[in-house]
Amino acid sequence: VKDADRYLSKHKKASTRARCEVKYLKASAVFKQRQRAKARTHYDKAAAECAKAGPRGELFLVKSRYQSGRGRYASGEYTAAAKAFESLAADFPAHSYADDAMVLAGESWEMAGKDDLARKAYETGLETYPGDMAPELRRRLLVLQFSDKKYDAVLGLTEKALAAKGLHREERSKLHYFRGRALQAKGDQDGAVEAWLEAVETLPLSYPSLQALSRLREAGAVDRGLAV
Repeated sequence: VKDADRYLSKHKKASTRARCEVKYLKASAVFKQRQRAKARTHYDKAAAECAKAGPRGELFLVKSRYQSGRGRYASGEYTAAAKAFESLAADFPAHSYADDAMVLAGESWEMAGKDDLARKAYETGLETYPGDMAPELRRRLLVLQFSDKKYDAVLGLTEKALAAKGLHREERSKLHYFRGRALQAKGDQDGAVEAWLEAVETLPLSYPSLQALSRLREAGAVDRGLAV
């Protein structure tokens, strides 16, 4: 922090790009001292500087805005944090941080007690900002749907995901497990058992398959699961 302040004071005519990076590094130093709420102000200053640098400052601009949102979350400003994360994703939809931001937007809305907006954030993240956080966005959305007893929505989401190509086997196993839970909740025990067997067959000994085995045991069909 001292080195950053010294540089900014001594090099007032440094390029905007250089000052942008130094301000970002200063904010990060504060953040790493677990002073996340305090770091937000520094990240906001870095973002303002980086915005002036145009494309050359975009990397640190995105990171600064993302970390600023985390600072707002840490200080309990959940609504402001959610809006900040959604704004970041909308402004930089092609950036790898976009889907990450939507995960935190939904989490922030949940912390604010606004599950309807959290659900919308997770849905938007899945539909608009595809990336490596898709499984997490989907999981959080499924949890909310189960909480609201929207079992048809759970089935729709899991079946749509299972129809996609290139899905990791553990994710596929997890989706079969969730599908089984929804079918069971709707009273379709036979369908639930078949879904849990699919979970086990997809990736035996994974966490979702072990969960499925527990449900099969409760349903009196564990022998079928072990045979898989």
